[in-house]
Amino acid sequence: MKSSLDSHTCSHRIDSCQYTWKVETLWDLTRDIDPVSMSLEQFDHLLDHRIWGEDPLTPRLLVEHYSRALESDLHYPIIISLDSRGLVDHLYDGFHRLVKAQFLQAEKVMVKIIDKDILCQNYIDREELACDGCHCTPCDCNWGN
Repeated sequence: MKSSLDSHTCSHRIDSCQYTWKVETLWDLTRDIDPVSMSLEQFDHLLDHRIWGEDPLTPRLLVEHYSRALESDLHYPIIISLDSRGLVDHLYDGFHRLVKAQFLQAEKVMVKIIDKDILCQNYIDREELACDGCHCTPCDCNWGN
């Protein structure tokens, strides 16, 4: 029987590519990174993103994600990367923990900050994205900016 962790992946756009990683790889890559405390306010802009698929959030899915959030362990740091200004730009692992911390009205959460260059060398899938407007690849018209 296949466990849910066998297919536990995350995907994010970095520059003009969509990368996919095994979450276990993220854990391995951050094993030696010391966790730091970060204010929950730093994650506020991520709380309105659709992160669990494009389908509408049905009551069944709400219960599933709510249960996973309640069962999550805040002792495990959330894995993030920062943009050039030092702001959270991607959350790779730990959205259920973030939801739990938000629900509990915590002020801070523990994070491990990973460099995107390391991630771009350790993916399981990479798809070059084309511009929605003119279909150029890589995009010359700054569609993502």
